[in-house]
Amino acid sequence: MSINHSSSGRIRIGFHKATNSLDVQWYKPLAFGYLSSYFTTHSAIPAEFIQVPLIEDVDSIDILGISCTSQDYFTAIEAASKAKDLKPSIITVIGGHHITHLPQTMHNCFDIGVTGEGEVISDN
Repeated sequence: MSINHSSSGRIRIGFHKATNSLDVQWYKPLAFGYLSSYFTTHSAIPAEFIQVPLIEDVDSIDILGISCTSQDYFTAIEAASKAKDLKPSIITVIGGHHITHLPQTMHNCFDIGVTGEGEVISDN
């Protein structure tokens, strides 16, 4: 898997929170802030982090991280599938409660599944 990053030399990482109309959405997800801060502090790779509320806006990013709970897992699958249709080279990453507790359900539209805390990734 390779990343063809932007002409700026930075990898552009987008974050999308899969939700539905019944979810409480009073604030932006904290996971995005944690991950971008951790990556910026601990990585030598220059990156730009972008919130992606609409999947239609994936044309300018290299990696799409999607976070979801089990109630929104099918919404996450739809989002990743649409992102792959719009930009086949995009790398899709799923994280959150659902994939942490049910990793065997990972759909093939996701390239990478992150279980547990996204800042601490193991090879298991």
